[in-house]
Amino acid sequence: MRCVTIYRWNPQTFRACAKRWITLFDGTAPQAVQDGLTKVKTIALEMSAPSQMIFQIWEVADEDLVDAMPVGIYLQEVFDVETHVVQTTQDWNKAWDKLELFDNVPAPEW
Repeated sequence: MRCVTIYRWNPQTFRACAKRWITLFDGTAPQAVQDGLTKVKTIALEMSAPSQMIFQIWEVADEDLVDAMPVGIYLQEVFDVETHVVQTTQDWNKAWDKLELFDNVPAPEW
C-alpha cells in the first residue's frame, strides 16, 4: 500500500512536534514505534517551513500495516496528520486502459 501523509504544526505546537519528530531518529521513541518504522519504506520526505508541514510518500506491505500503525498514532498526539492512500500514475494509467475509453487518444509523455 502506498500513502501520502501530511504532518502539520503551528507556532504553538512547533516545539512539541520537533521533539517528537526527533525521537523517531534518535532511538528514544517507544519500542512499538521504532519497530513500526522498520516496516515503512519512505519514498520521499519533504518539509515546507513556510507552510508548517512535512510531506511524506511511503509504502508498507499489507501484512505489515498493523505493525506500522503505532508510528502514525504516536505522531498524531502532536501533529495534525492527514493520510491518503494513493496509486502511482503508472498504475492509474493501467486502470484507465482497462476501460478502453481512450483507444484513439495518444498517451501523454511524462
